[in-house]
Amino acid sequence: MTAQGNSLRPIESEWRTNILMVKQLAIFIALVWLATSPLMAQGTQQPQSNESSAQNVQPEGAGAQGTAQPMSQAELRDLLKRNKKNLDVVYKALDERGVDFDLDPKIEPKMRKAGADDNMLQAIWKAGPTSKNSKSATLTSSSGVPLHAKYEEAMGYKTLESEMDPDRRLRMVEEFEQRFPSSELMSSVYAQAAKAWREKGDLNKVVEYGDKSLKLDPNNLFSLLMVAIALPQPRMLQSELADSAQLLAKADDDARRALQLIDGLPPQPNETDEQLQKRKSALAADAHTALAMVNMERDESAKAIEEFKTAISLSQTPNPQLYFRLGEVYANSGDSAHAVEAFTKASDLGRGTVLQQFADQRIAELKNKK
Repeated sequence: MTAQGNSLRPIESEWRTNILMVKQLAIFIALVWLATSPLMAQGTQQPQSNESSAQNVQPEGAGAQGTAQPMSQAELRDLLKRNKKNLDVVYKALDERGVDFDLDPKIEPKMRKAGADDNMLQAIWKAGPTSKNSKSATLTSSSGVPLHAKYEEAMGYKTLESEMDPDRRLRMVEEFEQRFPSSELMSSVYAQAAKAWREKGDLNKVVEYGDKSLKLDPNNLFSLLMVAIALPQPRMLQSELADSAQLLAKADDDARRALQLIDGLPPQPNETDEQLQKRKSALAADAHTALAMVNMERDESAKAIEEFKTAISLSQTPNPQLYFRLGEVYANSGDSAHAVEAFTKASDLGRGTVLQQFADQRIAELKNKK
């Protein structure tokens, strides 16, 4: 879907229709090697509505007891209605007892109708089981560091992150930057902009926004990977103003820094050891892809081959471009047999695409030389 016209819907209206409360909002942005290289996208899970019956309402004042149960939706709505002119009572109850549900799009209108404003909604959100279990962290960075944000910021970011159209996402980035310039989420917001520009095929903008993200958070894992993969691409290195050696050195540094961060990634809520390892492997595959491209451009064939092979071994579904690039390195180093083997794999995986045609052409060229 392509956004029409220049008028923008206020980002606030997006929040009202796209509020998603999650187990722990994880800022893991989907990365792609060029336009066709899939990386692991981290999903979010929307909590189920937990509408409780009026029979579960606790007596007012029970919050002072250490064993008091969290408030149900019905109890909280009743408390809001009875204390519209004295909301401190509600804030105190939320602080002492919490609630037994996570705020979601179905629950929010009911709380607003009962008398909750934006500040109260944020307090309800923080009092829910998800927020409490996340040790007061509203969000986590891509490297697992707790981030804290106001309700409006977190909902705005979630809306931005969920936007599929890159042009709309870029406009939302601008709106977020204007509304919350000091937000702890800005590094991740800029990473979303870098992702949008990558989808639009502008590698210079990918690097520009990736660097803006890294200036705020040098450990932003996804920005490190996006920049590391973009810099060694031929059209970046062939620019008249490009310092190829400097760009390759930065890509190398960013990729190695990413590998260090990946090694120390903590598990997400309810993530098994096996799932964590798969997630780490998928991310590490992209770091090794960047290193392979760096070594390929440096004409260090042996190192490039090892990095491409590592990237392939770490990928659950290897990108056919990995095999094609590996074939090119083998061919340039005079190893025709392994080159044909790699190109054949690229052709098989890229069946029906332009890449298959290129791979088949390279196979024919190599066989004709024999």
